Amino acid sequence: MQSAGDKKVTGTLSFELVSNELIGKANNVFPDGSETANTLSEIKFSNDGKVIEGIWKADDIQSLHGTFRFNLDSESRFTGTYTVVNRKGEFYWNGTK
Repeated sequence: MQSAGDKKVTGTLSFELVSNELIGKANNVFPDGSETANTLSEIKFSNDGKVIEGIWKADDIQSLHGTFRFNLDSESRFTGTYTVVNRKGEFYWNGTK
């Protein structure tokens, strides 16, 4: 779960092994009912499994992509950052499962 201001953004995160490569899907549902789907690739996990990072690409807009990093702070909480191509800086998010 993420937030857009004071409203919650819900979603799912899943992974599968495809041709010896771990591929992820991140799907979000925003407060206005709109949805996004992103494919995650070049995924790396830290040795303790609490940090996940890689590259994301929007499924519906080929030119929209960037990097991501999830930090699993506990069994039910995460923080993270992501970048977007052609935009300066990092964006932050956090949530609970």
